[in-house]
Amino acid sequence: MQIQTEDILNAIGELETNAILVVDHQGIIRRMNKGVTAVLGYTETDLIGRKVEVILQKDFQKNHEEKFQDYVSHRKMEVVTRSNLIGIQKTFPSAEPLHHNDDIPFALVDKNGCNLPITLTINEIWSDSDDLLGFLAIISDNTKQFNLHQKLKNQASYDPLTGLMTWQQFEKTVNETKKNALADKKGYQAAMLFLDVDYFRTITYGSQMAGDRALKRIANWLLNQIRQKGTRPKDIVTARFLGDQFILYLSDTSVDGALALARRLKESFITLNLRTEESPFFTSISQGVTPITRDTRLHNAASLAAHACSLAKKKGRNKIETVLDEGPGYLGLERIIREALQQRRLILFAQQIVPISPYARTIDNNRAHYEVLSRILDPKGNLLSPELFIPAAEVLGLAVDVDRYVIEHTMTTLQKHPGHVACLSLCSINLSGLSVSREGTYAFIEKTIRASGIDPGKFCFEFTETAEIKDNDVALDLVRRLKKLGCKTAFDDFGIGYSNYQSFSRLPMDIIKIDGSYVKKILKDPYLKTDMQGMIHSAKVRNIEVVAEFAENKAITEQLKQLGVDYAQGYYYSQPKPLSDVIKGTT
Repeated sequence: MQIQTEDILNAIGELETNAILVVDHQGIIRRMNKGVTAVLGYTETDLIGRKVEVILQKDFQKNHEEKFQDYVSHRKMEVVTRSNLIGIQKTFPSAEPLHHNDDIPFALVDKNGCNLPITLTINEIWSDSDDLLGFLAIISDNTKQFNLHQKLKNQASYDPLTGLMTWQQFEKTVNETKKNALADKKGYQAAMLFLDVDYFRTITYGSQMAGDRALKRIANWLLNQIRQKGTRPKDIVTARFLGDQFILYLSDTSVDGALALARRLKESFITLNLRTEESPFFTSISQGVTPITRDTRLHNAASLAAHACSLAKKKGRNKIETVLDEGPGYLGLERIIREALQQRRLILFAQQIVPISPYARTIDNNRAHYEVLSRILDPKGNLLSPELFIPAAEVLGLAVDVDRYVIEHTMTTLQKHPGHVACLSLCSINLSGLSVSREGTYAFIEKTIRASGIDPGKFCFEFTETAEIKDNDVALDLVRRLKKLGCKTAFDDFGIGYSNYQSFSRLPMDIIKIDGSYVKKILKDPYLKTDMQGMIHSAKVRNIEVVAEFAENKAITEQLKQLGVDYAQGYYYSQPKPLSDVIKGTT
């Protein structure tokens, strides 16, 4: 028994997963299957004998009817070729118009009057005598796929945790805002504000959920602040930048206006108590502000504001800094840093660390002891200080590359001077928070030291404060493995964050380096002196050596000796010099 045409049509008529419509050359619906009811909700009574425009959006109906009749008449006369819509599956809603010069988007409407996301395939129906009889339309419900697409699109545009814009959406919105402002020809000014939460890792340590809750509260607080009376929320575009960093674009705002907002945010943030039972610490915010002109590129403005913020953090946190001079910006520095790494223009310097206690003098025994530093030789032959390019490297994700360059080239340089290595007490090398949090850091260090043939006990690796460490578990594992290898570990910038008071138990270091912000003021501020006494006592009872940075004069050095500091590092003893010169002086 053969399958008859009528049998096929009956099977199609029973199909419910796809809506199938047959429309004649006049645009009248002549046949439909059960899928039309399942997908669109219409019955045969609703549609048969009616114009196909009945299932279209009202604003689109007249336009579609005119275009339909025009196409059919020209097609019959063979004036036009087959439309590119025929035989092709199309998804709606779409960014592309159904017809050229359409202002109204195409959409199907179900019986309830709701626009329905669909996939649509249309084919022409021709007779054996080459007459255009009509069209066959196959319609599939695309709601699930459309909703998933919208969800993914929204995730790309808005941070799922805080609900704030992502950088991509921020960039798009700001560029549109700037374009509209420039079109008004009334003069253009704007400002960028970069905000970084200080000591945020004191909240997240041991509890990612606590960190997530805090970020949500910070985002809500930030939005509430810019919505307060006296601000223009429509002119402030806010985004989550990275981690606990936020960025704001202030349209039609001067630097003074941005600074006024920054000061208000600083005062208000103090009242936002983020402490938890797990992490009973208060936080603060560091902020950076930079102006934006009509010629300023957005990436450069963001880089400058981030650089200003990093300066605020280095000056003690809970501060506001402004960068007015564009200079190279972080994007310009990215090229300089990459080229320096590739062309070996990252120069190694070293600064002496001097024993000032009897214990330390016994340990060093007149041998060399220094910290390796880095400088970049730019294309013009100028030396760039780490205060300029290290923050850029951290923001641009190049800090790990810089760290590995310094480690590798330090080992290579020392390997060439065995006489110097023989009289070397300790060589300290800095590790950025990104390196400390990177799984492969220990494997790289071990491999490089082994290849050099130098005793691992000759090296100390300095960690930045825990506020910069992204993964405390990885950091703890790195400390333990380095100590097992024979290296020493030091805690740099000690004392500038609440996190450091618990760092003795969190990260079992051999050395702490008290931050220079304490040391420089030790003769003038009795409270800072008391704090230092507490740090030193806590370190001594744990057999941890103490180094004081920024030992700038004799009076400070004498005070450090009285407090029981083991080592001093600063301009009173030596300025940083090329590592090659230091090696020559001790060989």
